[in-house]
Amino acid sequence: MSVVPQKRYFLGCLPMVAGCRGSSGLVLELAHVAPRRRLMRRHLHHLSAVALGLVLAVVAWACRQRSGSQQAPGSAPLGPVAFVEPVRQRCLRSGRAAPVTRLRARGGLVGDDPQSGKPSLEDLEAALAASPKWSPLVTRGRMFAVTLMAEEVGKPIEELCGAAEELDSNMQRDILAVQLLSELSAFPSFERSAALQKLIRKTWLFHEDGAVAEAMRKGAEAMAAESYAESELHFASATRLDPSYAEAWKKLASAQYQQVKFECSIDNLEKALAVEPAHFGALSGMGLSLMSLKRYREAANAFRSTSGVHPMAPGPVLNWALAMFQQVAFGVGEVLIPFLPQWGALIVTGMILLDVAMGPKLDWASALGASEVPVLSARAQEVRRTLPDGSIEVRTTMRRLTRTGESLGELRRLVEQMGTNEDRVDISARLLDELASADTPERARTIAGLTWDAWFFHEDEDVRDALRIGGDFMDEGDLQRAEGYFSKAVLLDPKFPEAWNRLATVHYLMQSYDASLSDIDHVLALEPRHFGALSGRGSVYMDLRQYDQAAAAFQDSQEVYPLSKSTAEGKKFAEDLQAETGARMAQDKA
Repeated sequence: MSVVPQKRYFLGCLPMVAGCRGSSGLVLELAHVAPRRRLMRRHLHHLSAVALGLVLAVVAWACRQRSGSQQAPGSAPLGPVAFVEPVRQRCLRSGRAAPVTRLRARGGLVGDDPQSGKPSLEDLEAALAASPKWSPLVTRGRMFAVTLMAEEVGKPIEELCGAAEELDSNMQRDILAVQLLSELSAFPSFERSAALQKLIRKTWLFHEDGAVAEAMRKGAEAMAAESYAESELHFASATRLDPSYAEAWKKLASAQYQQVKFECSIDNLEKALAVEPAHFGALSGMGLSLMSLKRYREAANAFRSTSGVHPMAPGPVLNWALAMFQQVAFGVGEVLIPFLPQWGALIVTGMILLDVAMGPKLDWASALGASEVPVLSARAQEVRRTLPDGSIEVRTTMRRLTRTGESLGELRRLVEQMGTNEDRVDISARLLDELASADTPERARTIAGLTWDAWFFHEDEDVRDALRIGGDFMDEGDLQRAEGYFSKAVLLDPKFPEAWNRLATVHYLMQSYDASLSDIDHVLALEPRHFGALSGRGSVYMDLRQYDQAAAAFQDSQEVYPLSKSTAEGKKFAEDLQAETGARMAQDKA
């Protein structure tokens, strides 16, 4: 058997690679207004290289297709003739279509006449050993036989459903399956195709033996419960009771596929396709199993055969395209991987020469397109703040910049595992980074809630109790006692930001605005990104009718928590009131 080497298929890609740089330049220049004739002359050699690459790739692919379809020496011819002749002879004898596909053997089919009895597992194994493995020609021949055996297509769905409800023997099941497969291959509409697919699956599930039907039912229930080992036992029991039942072999292969037993799954799918070569479920399963084993070419053949049986199904077409793409990618990798050391040496040498030639003028970060998002870095930041007593405090902090996008489950786990105040500082900083980059309001709300949980944590139980009891009194409206407990928490740990924030909140509710603003200054001195304190400052300034400062405070809070709806509304309300106040003052002056 002649075989085209894998590398020959990818030779056509080399001229395409050679023309990539020039063709990309052509696309960029076409975006500007320029004479097209001059552009075409300048890039003609690049376009011709791409065209030559495409032609060579198509020729190589055609050669592989031609060689792949040739038979191995000594194998029996497979194709329509191997299936049509037995079908034609039986049709002539009986005068009508009869079920013929049971076991395929070399050169023909083994029928299931009532006189011959039910085929045994040994008969199935012997037929598989005597015949070549499954190939697309087998399914193609089966579909050709189906078109000969079936009656005219186009029967109403109601009539076919009635026939499916009246099944009482495997013989009737096979006769109806032939008719339904013929209907399915006649390119019906999408609605009719979906109805036929559902009806075929229901027909294939029928079995006249109650023990087999019960084993299949138990296996399906175990599959639905994701008990794949148990379902495998039930389906294997069904295959032992009736080795000629294609659906049992297919279900057994599905259970094994879920357990990552791909080789066993393929073996049982071979048996299912030996009984019914047009079983589109088994064909699709064969493709998926072969894909898992990285046998992409064989998987593509299986998916293409599935489309031949069920032409209106989009899934097999997409899977075929994916298998072909992965085959090409796998082949390209096989060609390029042996040359990786040489490519690496060339790249390193080129970078060294370029660095020597350009010197300090070369910015590798911009040349390589480095992202502006830091990964794991830190940046020193100096903060100057005026304290309530009038003194100026200068603090140098390290603002950590981390990669964001961590899962909510992982962030929640970090909050739950806090054990020290240092953990609170680290995790709250991480959460604030995540909050600033949250892409959905739902994620932002969840992270904001986790941030509040982190801020409320303190390693000292007395501080936690004071904060908790003060919160209970504030909820009940007893602001005086709440103020006492929050002041106690501040005295126990003056560096606890949330104690100051709770004290600022209770002072705001008591309309002690100066005290509330002083408390907020303490909060922001300890945690500059405390969006609750920033928003609280805006609320205080709103009550004081200092709308410009309120809008600025809400803006600061929005920079920390961009997706906060309440902060955005507060900022807009403050700006509207500021504009209205300014307009009124202008009218008064006029």
